[in-house]
Amino acid sequence: IAGRLMVGVGAAAIWVSMQRVIGVKVGKSRGGLLTGLGLMVGGLGNVFATLPTHLLVEALGVSGLFLATGLATLAAAAAIAYLVDDEGLGLGSIRKGLSATLRQLRVVAGSAHSLALAVAGLGTYAAFLAYMSYWAPLYLSGCAGLRGDEAAGLLLLTSLSFTAAVPLVGYVSDSTGGRKPVLVASCALQAAAWLAAVLLAYAARWELLPAYSVLLGVVAATHSVISPMAREFYRPEFSGTTLSFVNGIPFAGVALYQLAA
Repeated sequence: IAGRLMVGVGAAAIWVSMQRVIGVKVGKSRGGLLTGLGLMVGGLGNVFATLPTHLLVEALGVSGLFLATGLATLAAAAAIAYLVDDEGLGLGSIRKGLSATLRQLRVVAGSAHSLALAVAGLGTYAAFLAYMSYWAPLYLSGCAGLRGDEAAGLLLLTSLSFTAAVPLVGYVSDSTGGRKPVLVASCALQAAAWLAAVLLAYAARWELLPAYSVLLGVVAATHSVISPMAREFYRPEFSGTTLSFVNGIPFAGVALYQLAA
């Protein structure tokens, strides 16, 4: 349990810190594309977590897999510490930084803009993460009757299509300058995707699952405009606090979705 908590803290720190660097260093011109590239790297992790992990567990066991993953993460952390230049806000102490963060959080939490984006995250990325981490085995194995390796292969297709699509979504939202239409479309597409899953089960058209798996990843990628929309509404120094709030609610939603399931 302690190990899982540590993994969660580390994952939260990575995304929020990356978004803060994008907000301070880049601004709006390429914010969507860089967010998409960041999600693409995360998507590569999801790709590894499907069929490759299934095969590695069979070869190395769970302990061997965790050891290899831990060493790879440690190497990445060392590279970040050496390469990333982030001078911070120059507040001088952790106490002053925490005080500034709490002031920012009061502003962000009281904004209808931030609350709306958090709710959008509940209906898009949170549902997708719950599917990939918990609902998919229930659906693909328990409902469709697929073997474990077959289900892992379909999840691999979803992860690959998500990874390929998120930079494109970011580039399009940067180029057009309109992120809100993309988010509205994303919410509608996600609702249609879950309805399609129900209809597939109702009709028992399991031969369509590969196509559905690919389309689900593409649809999920459209949520990526949420982070730049959250970040760009405020001054750059708000970037970390804003993302902490807007992302915190959907990730809490993932836990509630899994508990409800």
